[in-house]
Amino acid sequence: MKGRVVSSPGCRFPDWAASVVVVIIEVVCWQAGFGLCPGAGIKIAGVGLPGHFIVGHFGTDPPVLLDPFAGGGRVQTDAAPELVRPWRAHEVAMRILNNLVLAYDRRGDVGAAIQAARSRLALPAEASHRDMLHAHLRAIQARLN
Repeated sequence: MKGRVVSSPGCRFPDWAASVVVVIIEVVCWQAGFGLCPGAGIKIAGVGLPGHFIVGHFGTDPPVLLDPFAGGGRVQTDAAPELVRPWRAHEVAMRILNNLVLAYDRRGDVGAAIQAARSRLALPAEASHRDMLHAHLRAIQARLN
C-alpha cells in the first residue's frame, strides 16, 4: 500500500485509513468516558471541527477540548463558537462515512466508495445536504461506466 503512514504510540495506519481510524478511536474514547469516572458526573461529547474530530467537556465555559488520538492533550481552537459544540450520533456517523468515501476513493476502490456513499443516505440530513449526497453518489457511480 502506497502513501504516508500515520502513527501514534503503538498504532500505525496508512493515510487512506487514518482519518476514519482517528474518528473511530475518538468515538470509543468518548463513549468509554475517556478514563474519567462516570460517577463524578463528568460528561464528554464528540466535537467535529474542520479537519479534526476531538472530544469536549461542556460543563465549563469555555469547554475543555481534548484530542484522545494525540495522548489526550488539551486542544486550543480558533474555530467559530458555533462549531465548538457536542455532536449528535448521526453527525458523527456522517463524518465517519464521509471519511470512508474519501479514503476508498483515494485508494481507487469505487465499489466500497459507493457502498459508503449509499450508507450516508440512511442518515438524517437537510434536503440541500441530501441532494448533495445523492449527486456525489451518482458521480461515483458514473465512474463505473
